[in-house]
Amino acid sequence: MSDIEAAEARIEALEEQVVELTGLLAELAKSGGSSRKETTWRLSPFNPLVIAAPALRQGAWLRLYDFVELLNATFGTQRHGPAVAPLYITAGWWENPLAVMHLAALCEAWVEACVTTGDPLAGGHDMLWLLQDRAVPLLQQVCGPVSQPAWGKRSDNVSFSLEPPVGTGAQEKYRRARFEDFLAGDEPLPARTTFMVRVLDELNTPVD
Repeated sequence: MSDIEAAEARIEALEEQVVELTGLLAELAKSGGSSRKETTWRLSPFNPLVIAAPALRQGAWLRLYDFVELLNATFGTQRHGPAVAPLYITAGWWENPLAVMHLAALCEAWVEACVTTGDPLAGGHDMLWLLQDRAVPLLQQVCGPVSQPAWGKRSDNVSFSLEPPVGTGAQEKYRRARFEDFLAGDEPLPARTTFMVRVLDELNTPVD
C-alpha cells in the first residue's frame, strides 16, 4: 500500500468515527444533554415543631440539635469571668417553642450562607451579614441579654472554653440523654402542624 492509499484509509476511518460521534451527540441532545438523572426539588419545612411525619420530624430535631451544638462550640465558648457564658444555649431549649423557632430559622440562614453552588463570589458576604446582624442578636433573645462587654471587644476577663459553664456543668453532663428522652416522647401537635401540611400540599401539587 502506497503512502497515498494509507493516508486515504486513515481519513476514511476518521470520517466513520466523526459520523458515529455525531450520532451520539444527537442522542444526548434528545435526552436533555446529560446522562445524569434530573433532580426534583420539593419544598420541605425545617422547623421540627411544624412537621407531622414522624421520621422527618425526628430528622429535623437531630439536625437542629447538631446546629445548636455548633453554636455552643463557637459562640458559647466565650466566658466572661470564670463561669459566665452569655451566649451558651443550655439544655432544655427544645422545650421552648419560641427558642426552637428562632434557632431553626438561624440554622437555615446559616446553611444558605456557608455553602455555594460553585460561584466563587457567593456565600461570603451572606455569612458576614449573618454574623454581624443576625446571629448574636438572635442568641441574645434565646439566652437572655448580655450585660457584659460585647464578644468582639477586648477585655481582660474574656476567655474561651469548650467545656459547659461551671454553673450549669452538672445539668449539661446529661444534655444528650435529656434530649433523647424528649425525642422518645415527642408528638406533633395539630395546632402547630395543620397549617404546614396544608401549605405543603398546595405548593408541592404538580401543575399540568
